Amino acid sequence: MGYDDENAERIVIDLETIAAPDAAEYLKLDEIEAPSNYKDPIKIADYIGKARRERIEKAGLEADLCEIVAVGWEREEPVVMVRGEWSERSLIESLWDAIGYRATVGFNTLGFDLMILIRRSQLLGIPHPSLNLDRYRTPHVDLLEKLSFNGKLTYRSLSFYCRRFGIPCDDTSTGADIARLVKDGNWGEVESHCYQDILKTAALARRLGYLPKVEVAEVVL
Repeated sequence: MGYDDENAERIVIDLETIAAPDAAEYLKLDEIEAPSNYKDPIKIADYIGKARRERIEKAGLEADLCEIVAVGWEREEPVVMVRGEWSERSLIESLWDAIGYRATVGFNTLGFDLMILIRRSQLLGIPHPSLNLDRYRTPHVDLLEKLSFNGKLTYRSLSFYCRRFGIPCDDTSTGADIARLVKDGNWGEVESHCYQDILKTAALARRLGYLPKVEVAEVVL
Protein backbone atom coordinates (compact mmCIF):
# COMPACT_ATOMS: atom_id res chain seq x y z
CA MET A 1 0.00 0.00 0.00
CA GLY A 2 1.54 3.36 -1.02
CA TYR A 3 0.98 7.07 -0.52
CA ASP A 4 -1.30 7.30 -3.55
CA ASP A 5 -3.49 4.32 -2.66
CA GLU A 6 -7.00 5.71 -2.17
CA ASN A 7 -7.69 2.91 0.30
CA ALA A 8 -4.70 3.82 2.49
CA GLU A 9 -5.17 4.51 6.18
CA ARG A 10 -5.82 8.23 6.77
CA ILE A 11 -4.13 10.67 9.14
CA VAL A 12 -5.25 14.20 10.02
CA ILE A 13 -2.50 16.83 9.64
CA ASP A 14 -2.04 20.56 10.18
CA LEU A 15 0.89 22.97 10.25
CA GLU A 16 1.52 26.60 11.14
CA THR A 17 3.92 28.94 9.36
CA ILE A 18 5.46 32.40 9.59
CA ALA A 19 7.60 34.42 7.21
CA ALA A 20 11.21 33.27 7.06
CA PRO A 21 13.69 35.81 8.52
CA ASP A 22 15.23 36.39 5.07
CA ALA A 23 11.92 36.62 3.18
CA ALA A 24 12.35 40.34 2.51
CA GLU A 25 15.73 39.74 0.86
CA TYR A 26 14.26 37.21 -1.56
CA LEU A 27 11.31 39.46 -2.30
CA LYS A 28 13.78 42.03 -3.63
CA LEU A 29 14.32 39.61 -6.52
CA ASP A 30 10.66 39.92 -7.52
CA GLU A 31 10.04 42.89 -9.78
CA ILE A 32 7.12 45.07 -8.73
CA GLU A 33 5.84 47.67 -11.16
CA ALA A 34 3.33 50.46 -10.63
CA PRO A 35 0.35 50.68 -13.01
CA SER A 36 1.17 52.26 -16.35
CA ASN A 37 -0.94 55.34 -15.56
CA TYR A 38 1.37 56.25 -12.64
CA LYS A 39 3.75 59.00 -13.85
CA ASP A 40 4.86 60.78 -10.68
CA PRO A 41 8.13 59.16 -9.42
CA ILE A 42 7.10 59.73 -5.78
CA LYS A 43 3.75 58.02 -6.28
CA ILE A 44 5.45 55.17 -8.15
CA ALA A 45 7.91 54.68 -5.29
CA ASP A 46 5.08 54.80 -2.73
CA TYR A 47 3.10 52.21 -4.70
CA ILE A 48 6.07 49.85 -5.00
CA GLY A 49 6.96 50.29 -1.33
CA LYS A 50 3.42 49.52 -0.20
CA ALA A 51 3.16 46.50 -2.50
CA ARG A 52 6.46 45.15 -1.20
CA ARG A 53 5.38 45.59 2.43
CA GLU A 54 2.15 43.74 1.71
CA ARG A 55 4.11 40.90 0.12
CA ILE A 56 6.34 40.68 3.20
CA GLU A 57 3.28 40.55 5.47
CA LYS A 58 1.92 37.64 3.43
CA ALA A 59 5.26 35.82 3.13
CA GLY A 60 4.24 33.37 5.84
CA LEU A 61 1.70 31.93 3.40
CA GLU A 62 4.14 31.43 0.51
CA ALA A 63 5.98 28.13 0.20
CA ASP A 64 9.17 29.83 -1.00
CA LEU A 65 9.21 32.47 1.73
CA CYS A 66 7.89 30.84 4.90
CA GLU A 67 9.10 28.48 7.58
CA ILE A 68 7.19 25.96 9.67
CA VAL A 69 6.76 26.70 13.39
CA ALA A 70 4.27 24.00 14.40
CA VAL A 71 3.00 20.67 13.12
CA GLY A 72 0.17 18.49 14.35
CA TRP A 73 -1.41 15.19 13.45
CA GLU A 74 -3.98 12.71 14.69
CA ARG A 75 -4.11 8.98 14.19
CA GLU A 76 -5.39 7.78 17.54
CA GLU A 77 -4.58 10.83 19.68
CA PRO A 78 -3.69 14.40 18.66
CA VAL A 79 0.03 15.24 18.70
CA VAL A 80 1.47 18.77 18.34
CA MET A 81 5.11 19.85 18.11
CA VAL A 82 6.26 23.49 18.13
CA ARG A 83 9.51 25.30 17.41
CA GLY A 84 9.79 26.45 21.01
CA GLU A 85 11.02 22.93 21.79
CA TRP A 86 12.11 21.49 18.46
CA SER A 87 13.98 22.54 15.32
CA GLU A 88 12.06 22.97 12.08
CA ARG A 89 13.89 19.92 10.71
CA SER A 90 12.65 17.84 13.65
CA LEU A 91 9.08 19.01 13.09
CA ILE A 92 9.16 18.09 9.41
CA GLU A 93 10.86 14.74 9.91
CA SER A 94 8.42 13.82 12.69
CA LEU A 95 5.42 14.71 10.56
CA TRP A 96 6.68 12.71 7.57
CA ASP A 97 7.32 9.78 9.90
CA ALA A 98 3.79 10.04 11.30
CA ILE A 99 2.29 10.20 7.81
CA GLY A 100 4.18 7.12 6.67
CA TYR A 101 2.19 5.60 3.80
CA ARG A 102 -1.09 7.04 4.97
CA ALA A 103 -3.34 9.34 2.99
CA THR A 104 -3.66 12.72 4.69
CA VAL A 105 -6.82 14.53 5.76
CA GLY A 106 -6.72 18.27 6.34
CA PHE A 107 -8.12 21.68 5.55
CA ASN A 108 -6.59 23.42 2.52
CA THR A 109 -3.87 20.79 2.51
CA LEU A 110 -3.67 20.62 -1.29
CA GLY A 111 -3.33 24.39 -1.58
CA PHE A 112 -1.15 24.96 1.47
CA ASP A 113 0.08 22.34 3.97
CA LEU A 114 1.36 19.60 1.67
CA MET A 115 3.05 21.95 -0.80
CA ILE A 116 4.78 23.84 2.01
CA LEU A 117 5.79 20.60 3.70
CA ILE A 118 7.38 19.42 0.47
CA ARG A 119 9.08 22.76 -0.32
CA ARG A 120 10.55 23.14 3.16
CA SER A 121 11.78 19.55 2.93
CA GLN A 122 13.44 20.38 -0.38
CA LEU A 123 15.10 23.51 0.98
CA LEU A 124 16.33 21.76 4.14
CA GLY A 125 17.47 18.62 2.30
CA ILE A 126 14.99 16.34 4.04
CA PRO A 127 13.96 13.16 2.16
CA HIS A 128 10.27 13.18 1.35
CA PRO A 129 7.77 11.13 -0.67
CA SER A 130 6.39 12.10 -4.05
CA LEU A 131 2.73 12.92 -3.40
CA ASN A 132 -0.09 13.12 -5.91
CA LEU A 133 -1.53 16.61 -5.34
CA ASP A 134 -3.88 16.61 -8.33
CA ARG A 135 -7.18 17.85 -6.86
CA TYR A 136 -9.18 15.37 -8.98
CA ARG A 137 -6.99 12.28 -8.56
CA THR A 138 -5.25 12.61 -5.21
CA PRO A 139 -6.05 10.15 -2.40
CA HIS A 140 -5.35 12.95 0.09
CA VAL A 141 -8.56 14.48 1.45
CA ASP A 142 -8.69 18.28 1.46
CA LEU A 143 -11.88 19.23 3.27
CA LEU A 144 -11.84 22.73 1.79
CA GLU A 145 -11.96 21.28 -1.73
CA LYS A 146 -14.60 18.75 -0.74
CA LEU A 147 -16.87 21.34 0.91
CA SER A 148 -16.52 23.83 -1.94
CA PHE A 149 -16.95 21.11 -4.58
CA ASN A 150 -13.46 21.86 -5.92
CA GLY A 151 -13.97 25.61 -5.90
CA LYS A 152 -17.46 25.70 -7.38
CA LEU A 153 -18.78 27.15 -4.11
CA THR A 154 -17.29 29.96 -2.02
CA TYR A 155 -14.19 28.99 -0.05
CA ARG A 156 -14.78 29.53 3.66
CA SER A 157 -12.75 29.09 6.83
CA LEU A 158 -12.42 25.96 8.93
CA SER A 159 -14.18 27.70 11.83
CA PHE A 160 -17.07 28.71 9.55
CA TYR A 161 -17.65 25.13 8.38
CA CYS A 162 -17.32 23.73 11.89
CA ARG A 163 -19.91 26.14 13.24
CA ARG A 164 -22.17 25.49 10.27
CA PHE A 165 -22.03 21.75 10.98
CA GLY A 166 -22.51 22.21 14.72
CA ILE A 167 -18.92 21.43 15.73
CA PRO A 168 -17.61 23.37 18.78
CA CYS A 169 -14.87 25.95 18.11
CA ASP A 170 -13.01 26.79 21.31
CA ASP A 171 -9.86 28.29 19.75
CA THR A 172 -9.03 31.79 21.00
CA SER A 173 -6.56 32.60 18.19
CA THR A 174 -6.39 32.34 14.41
CA GLY A 175 -3.70 31.58 11.87
CA ALA A 176 -3.25 35.33 11.42
CA ASP A 177 -2.08 35.53 15.05
CA ILE A 178 0.74 32.99 14.73
CA ALA A 179 3.49 35.43 13.68
CA ARG A 180 2.71 37.69 16.65
CA LEU A 181 2.54 34.75 19.06
CA VAL A 182 5.92 33.48 17.85
CA LYS A 183 7.44 36.96 18.13
CA ASP A 184 6.13 37.18 21.71
CA GLY A 185 7.49 33.72 22.51
CA ASN A 186 3.99 32.50 23.32
CA TRP A 187 4.59 28.95 22.17
CA GLY A 188 1.86 27.60 24.43
CA GLU A 189 -0.76 29.53 22.46
CA VAL A 190 0.79 28.41 19.15
CA GLU A 191 0.58 24.81 20.35
CA SER A 192 -3.01 25.32 21.53
CA HIS A 193 -4.07 26.80 18.18
CA CYS A 194 -2.56 23.92 16.19
CA TYR A 195 -4.11 21.42 18.61
CA GLN A 196 -7.56 22.99 18.23
CA ASP A 197 -7.20 22.96 14.43
CA ILE A 198 -6.43 19.24 14.54
CA LEU A 199 -9.49 18.59 16.72
CA LYS A 200 -11.76 20.67 14.48
CA THR A 201 -10.43 19.12 11.29
CA ALA A 202 -10.83 15.57 12.62
CA ALA A 203 -14.36 16.30 13.87
CA LEU A 204 -15.36 17.83 10.54
CA ALA A 205 -13.85 14.92 8.62
CA ARG A 206 -15.83 12.45 10.74
CA ARG A 207 -18.98 14.50 10.29
CA LEU A 208 -18.52 14.31 6.51
CA GLY A 209 -17.64 10.62 6.49
CA TYR A 210 -13.94 10.86 5.60
CA LEU A 211 -12.89 9.33 8.91
CA PRO A 212 -14.57 6.60 10.95
CA LYS A 213 -16.89 7.95 13.63
CA VAL A 214 -15.70 7.56 17.20
CA GLU A 215 -17.77 5.01 19.02
CA VAL A 216 -18.91 6.22 22.43
CA ALA A 217 -19.38 3.48 24.99
CA GLU A 218 -22.90 3.34 26.39
CA VAL A 219 -23.04 3.61 30.15
CA VAL A 220 -25.54 1.27 31.78
CA LEU A 221 -26.81 2.50 35.15
